[in-house]
Amino acid sequence: MIKINVLEHLEKLGLGVMSFYFNTITVGSNACNNLIINSPLLSSTHLVLDTFLVTQEHYLSIESGSDDSYFMVNSKKVLGKKILKAKDIVKIDGILFEILDFKYDKPQPFGKILEEKYIALYNDPIERGLLEAIEQNLINLTPNK
Repeated sequence: MIKINVLEHLEKLGLGVMSFYFNTITVGSNACNNLIINSPLLSSTHLVLDTFLVTQEHYLSIESGSDDSYFMVNSKKVLGKKILKAKDIVKIDGILFEILDFKYDKPQPFGKILEEKYIALYNDPIERGLLEAIEQNLINLTPNK
């Protein structure tokens, strides 16, 4: 999980707190990135943020996506890779964001994640009603074989 606060962004709709529930996120101009910045000065994948665990300590690294790209951390130019900590400020063309929190999450099988989310929703009375209505409609729409 990586949580950031976007302080400046070329597109004002991109401002605010964002949480990514992945161990790795990418930033760049390509639409395949988790955080997209429409700037001709950025490479398609300009930055890679990656959480990892070493002897029960959670870490977050940031690395430029190409040899010739750089970024700023706390107003200092960085080429290559750097370990970040909470409250660090990262800047690249068109965006400024603060690292709020991060945690390495052990990857789980996708089915297990869905099962846990379903159980959490089902335990909430309001959400349970919605799930039951959806299930009933899905059962009604499923053709008999």
